[in-house]
Amino acid sequence: MGGRMGPMKRCPECAEDVRADAFRCRHCQVEFGSPDDGEVINGWIRSHPTIAASLATFLYVAFQIFKAGDFEVNTTVELLRAGGLTSILLGVLLVQLPIELVLLNLAVCWWLLSMPAGRGRTSAGRPTGSHRPALAAIGGLLVLSFYVTPWPFFTLSAVLSAAAVHVSTRWLGHARVVRSARVAMAILVATSILVLVQRPTIWVPAENVTLGPDGTVVAYVISDDGRWTTLLTPQWTGHLRPGANSIVRVPTDRITAREPCAIDFLESRLFSRVLRLRPVQLVRAFSERRLPRPLTPPCR
Repeated sequence: MGGRMGPMKRCPECAEDVRADAFRCRHCQVEFGSPDDGEVINGWIRSHPTIAASLATFLYVAFQIFKAGDFEVNTTVELLRAGGLTSILLGVLLVQLPIELVLLNLAVCWWLLSMPAGRGRTSAGRPTGSHRPALAAIGGLLVLSFYVTPWPFFTLSAVLSAAAVHVSTRWLGHARVVRSARVAMAILVATSILVLVQRPTIWVPAENVTLGPDGTVVAYVISDDGRWTTLLTPQWTGHLRPGANSIVRVPTDRITAREPCAIDFLESRLFSRVLRLRPVQLVRAFSERRLPRPLTPPCR
């Protein structure tokens, strides 16, 4: 009789017994000891979060530059040459800060809902020490949003934060409730990312630029070296004249006036103003019973 066999394990493909240290099934020849490509990529992302986040940020900013240039390669190259990658990178991230705060708030809410059952609450339903970092992060983000984010986004963040805190302190042990909350968070994250990608993004203010006798054009001044000024008027602004190029370089001495202005992407200018109000402005508007005066006039 042969010697006693060592520890065994079952092949996931054919369900035959094989040795515990085997990397290939001797019956069906399937390899089950090495991780598949998906597991390798997932493991790399988890072990290198900083590199993954930097790559995602670079790709996002590159997409926004292409979108600002109407996805024209020559225009995009001119934007990079005139503005510089560092300035554009910081500008895009700052312009999109309101939506980014919403995404950060959703991430913290997900963190709050990911706590193991029983560790985030006391028997009386009060938060424990493990809850406090997430609650502090939510509070800080809401304070920033109150001053930075338009009121519809702030309201969304506040409602989601209250729901996440309630679920995490009262229903954390109920798997179905937590799962439903996470699904809702995932849907909102996907929606916020879609809004972030679709929203027109430019890193300089729009201006009414007067070109002497040629009249006034609405454009973004990408660069000005004293001799030549580069003007960008993307199609998505609705101010590009028929047959005109979206990006032009004109002699600086032709420009007789420049005035910062705000482009209204909605037909109703009043509705657009109301949607842009930040909570701190909204509180002031209710107290004074009038809308605050816009600091930037509308584009012509």
